[in-house]
Amino acid sequence: MQLIRPGFLFTFAAILILFFACSKTTTPANEELQGQSSANVNVQYPLAEIEILQAFANRSGGFNGKYHTAEDYAGTPGTPVYAMADGTISFSGPMGGYGWLITVFHADLGVYTLYGHLSTERDKVLSGSVKKGDIIAYLADDDEDGSGPIGGGGNGYPYWGPHLHFGVRTGNITNYSSADEDRWMAGYTIQDPTLHNWLHPTEYIQTQNEENDGSN
Repeated sequence: MQLIRPGFLFTFAAILILFFACSKTTTPANEELQGQSSANVNVQYPLAEIEILQAFANRSGGFNGKYHTAEDYAGTPGTPVYAMADGTISFSGPMGGYGWLITVFHADLGVYTLYGHLSTERDKVLSGSVKKGDIIAYLADDDEDGSGPIGGGGNGYPYWGPHLHFGVRTGNITNYSSADEDRWMAGYTIQDPTLHNWLHPTEYIQTQNEENDGSN
C-alpha cells in the first residue's frame, strides 16, 4: 500500500470531546457493531461519525431531479476517511466534481466502493492493497472538493459544505463505462441507481455484518 503518513493523530481526549459535542446530530458510525468481535465484522463505515446529509436515491433539485447514487456524510476538512473493507485501489486521482476521488475493489465481496470530495492537498493512498479501517484519504476543504464556478477550482457545481460522497456498487469500475449514464464514477443518474447496480450503503454495511456474524 502506497501511503503518505498523516501529519497528525487525534488524541483519545479529542475524540471524546468531538463525540459529546456532536452527539445530538451525529451517530457513532459502528455503534450497531458493538458486541461483535473484530473477526465478525468484515465491513465498516468510512467515517468515525455518521451524519447523513443526502440519502441514497434522493432526487436532487440541484441536479435536475436526478437520483443520488450514494450517501453523503457530513464532516470537517481533514477528517480521516477509512476503507470499508479489505481491497485494492482501482482509482485514485483528481476527478471533476469530486476534487480527489478514490475507488476500492473488494474482490471477496464482489463490489467496489467510491469515496468522493477528498482532499487534493492532504495525504492519500495512491495505489496498492488496503485493509478494512486503513486511512485512505482526508475530507477536502471548500476550495478543493470539486465545487464552485469554472475557473475557480470547480466545475460549475454549486458550493457545498465539506462531506464524503460514499457509494457501493456491484462489480468493479472496469465493468462500467466512463462517459454515459452507466459510468463508473456517476454521482447522479436519471433512473433509480439500483437499476445501475448501485447499492444502498448503510443497508449493505448492516446486512454484510449481520450475515457474517450469523455464520460464526
